Amino acid sequence: MKTFSIGKKKIGDGQLTYIVGEMAWSHDGSIENAKIIIKAIADAGCDAVNFHVTCLENYMVPHYRLKDKISAYDNLAKLTLNFDDWEILFENARELGLKISALCNDLESVEFVKKQKADIIMFHASGLTEEELIRRIGQIGKPVFFAVGGSTVDEILQAIRWLNEEGCDEIALLYGMQNYPTKLEDNNANYLKTLKDIFERPVGFSDHTEGEDPLALIVPLMGIPLGANIIEKHVTYDRSAKGIDYIAALNPDELVIFVDHIRRIETIFGSSKVMDLTEAQRSYRQTVRKRAVAITDIKAGQVIKAEDIRYLRSDEGIQPENIKFYLGRKIKKDVKKYDPITAELF
Repeated sequence: MKTFSIGKKKIGDGQLTYIVGEMAWSHDGSIENAKIIIKAIADAGCDAVNFHVTCLENYMVPHYRLKDKISAYDNLAKLTLNFDDWEILFENARELGLKISALCNDLESVEFVKKQKADIIMFHASGLTEEELIRRIGQIGKPVFFAVGGSTVDEILQAIRWLNEEGCDEIALLYGMQNYPTKLEDNNANYLKTLKDIFERPVGFSDHTEGEDPLALIVPLMGIPLGANIIEKHVTYDRSAKGIDYIAALNPDELVIFVDHIRRIETIFGSSKVMDLTEAQRSYRQTVRKRAVAITDIKAGQVIKAEDIRYLRSDEGIQPENIKFYLGRKIKKDVKKYDPITAELF
């Protein structure tokens, strides 16, 4: 599998999970809210923050998803941050030690992000077949994460080709979809393994479980044993405010727990290779293995026979696989019932 680095951190199998705090539109148009979210992402120990940088008129038509005379465009127009705002937030994230992932929704935003020297460039599944957008992103010369939810294998292959033709081969695929919220049964998390097998690249899980569901802290973890090298999770300043992107988002205090879960869960996997027993395994073996003990009182000089012993959990005693070397031999001293049968007796 192809791997690459972002700063000092490698992305790929055998590496710590790369954790991205997804802000999306949950800032609700407020720089101050955005700063709260960025700080929460940094304080929780995430590796990067993802910004949605958008020039709205170049992203959607004014009547997109029109309902009750209000469109998605109208809602987002009230909340869209301008490039000056984003410049402030880029600097804020860097000061807090975060890498910056910038999702570019349009060509104008691509140029802005290029000038701001984002660490990771993202594009959404909405632009997966937009050749010029993808080629321009590939020309920036930064690692690219792109969302593949609701996309076909052929579409993903074509996007990778366009990036490759522009000299970009540091690519990761983020699988997931936002259905406000995404139902548990719609995740199909096993597909992460398929993506990795087909494309031989790092894959990520973009989770959109409802934030109020206790499983919002658990579902993304399931991606790790299925091959996810990256976990992306929405974060908000206060879910109770019910802003534009709150449904699948975690509050700052929940994000701390979530990141801790990932870092602790990672420690359980170890290696799939056959290897010598670890110290912990040897200790376990020493504690639980059955050993030979006397099942009746035995006098000194008596020949030990199989019917004189039983294999019981004991701190001392010859293990079953070695007892054959001692059967039929005399012992040197008296042994009481349940005393261990040890080599020193012979």
